[in-house]
Order: sequence, then C-alpha cells, then structure tokens
Amino acid sequence: MPEGLIGYGLMILCTVIVPGWFGVGLVRAMGLRATSGVRITLAYGYLVGHLGLAAVMWLWLLLGKPFPGWLFPVTAAVAGTLLYLRARTSGQPRVAREHSLWWVLVPLVIVLIPVLDAAARWNVNPLLFGDESLIWASKAKVWFSAQADERGLLLKNFVEHPDYPMWNPLIQNLSFASAGRVLHWENRLPLQAFSVALLMLMSAAMTRRSHPIIAAVVMFAFAGSTFAMWSQVAGSDVLLACATLACVEALLRWRETGEQVWWRLAFCAAAAMLASKNEGTLLVPVVAVAFAAHWWLAGAAPQSLGQVLRRALWLLLPLGTWFAHFVHNSTYELGNTLVKDTSGRGMLTRITEQFSTYAPQVGQFFYEYCIDVTRSRWILPATLLAAIAVLCRERLRVRRSPAFVLLAVTWMTVCGYLLVFVGTPSDLTWHLGTAADRILLHVLPVACVSLAMMIWPKKLEV
Repeated sequence: MPEGLIGYGLMILCTVIVPGWFGVGLVRAMGLRATSGVRITLAYGYLVGHLGLAAVMWLWLLLGKPFPGWLFPVTAAVAGTLLYLRARTSGQPRVAREHSLWWVLVPLVIVLIPVLDAAARWNVNPLLFGDESLIWASKAKVWFSAQADERGLLLKNFVEHPDYPMWNPLIQNLSFASAGRVLHWENRLPLQAFSVALLMLMSAAMTRRSHPIIAAVVMFAFAGSTFAMWSQVAGSDVLLACATLACVEALLRWRETGEQVWWRLAFCAAAAMLASKNEGTLLVPVVAVAFAAHWWLAGAAPQSLGQVLRRALWLLLPLGTWFAHFVHNSTYELGNTLVKDTSGRGMLTRITEQFSTYAPQVGQFFYEYCIDVTRSRWILPATLLAAIAVLCRERLRVRRSPAFVLLAVTWMTVCGYLLVFVGTPSDLTWHLGTAADRILLHVLPVACVSLAMMIWPKKLEV
C-alpha cells in the first residue's frame, strides 16, 4: 500500500469507512431501523463494526495469520452489504421516525470541523511518545510482528502496562493487516474516528431529550473541554467514553421504546467498555446498578421467566469479553499494580491506610479541575446545580426522571475514580497530573446529556 496522502485515503477506506459500513449492516440485522436516525445508525454501526472485526482479528493473530490481511476490509465490505440488504428485505415492522430539522445538525457540524482539523494536524507526528505509543501502539506492534513464543517476553519488556485490554491494539492491527505492514501514522485514523462517533451519539441523545439550543450550548462546552486534546491521540479514553455513552443511550431507548434491539446494543456497548480500558470494570457495574435502581424506583413492569432468560443470554457478550481479557493476562502472566502493588497490598488496604493523607490532595485537585474552565468547562459542577434546581421544582417526581440516572452514573463513577487515586501505589501528584483529566472524560458525555435534560427537557414522541 502506498504511503503519503494516497495511503491515508486507503486507510480511511479500510479502517474507518468499511468497519462503519460493516457495523451498519450488523446493527440493522440486529433490528435497528434507519428511522432511528442517521447519527445513531452511524455511531452504533462504527462501534459494533469495530468490535466485531476486533474479535476476528484476535483469532487471526492467534492462528498465525492464516490468510492475507487485505481480506479483512474486502470481506467486511461484502458482509456489511449482504447484512444491510437482508435487513431491508426482512419485512420487520418500522418504528416511528425521529423528525430532526436540518438546523439541529448545524452545531454538530460546527464542532466536527475543528476536531477533524486538529486530528489532521496531529497526524503529521508519528506514534513515538506518550501512552498512544508506549502502551497502545507498542502492544499492537508486538501482536502483529512477534512470533507466538516471543509474545509474552516482548509484552513485558517492550510495552508499558501490557495488561491493558486488547480492543485498541486490535483496531490498530486492522490498519496493519490492511496495509500489509506495521504503520506509524495511519493507525491513529480509526481511533480518531471514534471522536466523531461520540459527537454524533451525543448530538442524537441531547436533541432527542432536550431543546436544540441547550443541546448546542452543552455540545460546544464539551468540545472545548479536555476532549479537544484527547480526541486527537490513539489512546483509549475516547473509546471508553463512546462505549459508555452508547450503553447508557441504548438502555434509555430500550425503556422509552421497548424495542429489543436497544437491549442488544446495550450489551454490545458494555462489552466494548470492558474491552477498552481497565476502568470499564468499574463503569459497567456502575451503569448496571444505577439503571436497575432507577427502574425499580420507577416501577418497572414485571417480566416473564422466558423474557428474562432470553435477555440474560446477552450477558454472555460482556462476560465473554471479560473472560478473554482474564485468560490473556493469565497466559502471559501480566498484572496490574493498581490491583496489588509490589508490597502485596491490595486496593482496599491502600485506600484505608492512605485516606487521611491522600484524600485532601485528591479533593483539592478535583476542586481545581471543576473550576478550571479550560479543562472542565464547568460541566460537572453544573450538573449538581441543575439537579438542585430540578429537585426544588419537581420534588418526588424526580425518581421517574431519566436525567437523574445519568447523574448517578456520572457521580458514582467520579467518586470511584477519586477513591482509586486515594489508593494509588504511585506518586500521587504524578498520578493525578497524568491521569485524572483523561479518566474523568469517560463520563463527561453522560454528564452533558444529563445536564441538557435537566436544564430544558423535551417531551419524547415515542
């Protein structure tokens, strides 16, 4: 495959457009109708398409690359077309169309232009420094280039944090396989495109449930937060943020419409959360607990045993993802120092022992983050102020408001992350400075949707 601008064009085709088209076919086959909206279809299609291709890619690498890598984009394009055509002719009932005026999309376009421009400018730099190189690209290169008997040694000596999940490296391996060689620039492209998918998902979620003016203001605020920096790099934080919002949005739509496709997409997104970063093991239970509590308080209708069992089968997807990651780390004897440090202390032990000395510094850092408009755009404190205003106005009816389940997801996650910093085995100042902004981004889109819903909610037409 040629290098330069032509190579970029081919990589965009093979690793962005084709996986997206394959995913559109998959989600349409799962029951998602085009009437749910172009933004939703493209966002979920891109996420599910890359998730499905990553599973096949991992099997391909484990089997020693039994066929040429260029077959991945070719086969995915054909499969996506067949799935799409099959869904169109399946005769499934249509759902109510979401009517969106063209000017509702203007804020999304305005936000996308600088995001794409910043990504293009960043791509003049090869992946040589920072987490995008030392963790993610290094792991991708080991898996693509190393022999099976050398893989474990290289993971431990060539990769920082080799225990991290595999989805990001497998996405980069799709670009390597498509090109037929290891790349140093173009492998950013499919990961940068997740920023576009995230913004599409946010736009669709907010304009569905809040006034377009508020949706636009919140979207602009989010685009000017730390997202502006992390959207350019080949890390996994935007990846996890996109998967988290996708899970939350699917669960909301399942309750709003009753369509089973949203239940399926929610568990696909939960699997993506676990495959993105280790923080997914905190986020998935938080989302599950928050939504279960909300549905119980709102008086969820009882389900038959058959319905419960059929829906429970989709649990196998995130459970299988977690188990595959567990087997990977056990096979290569990879561990995470946050779970157990070199002295043998576990996370809970460190939190207990270090709370009195570390908690004030963690609290101070978080306070400074919240009031720093250049980093947070005041989104997190604004959610609390909006919640107080809604509580004063609505009182007991709040328990039925989906905005508050999103608020619970946001702040339960924030509290969990802050406790992790209290229990860090590393230097606290260094750990806060290098990680806090990035991981708070994981729930910032969820906070934005919650904020827009509380400020100016819109009655749904389901």
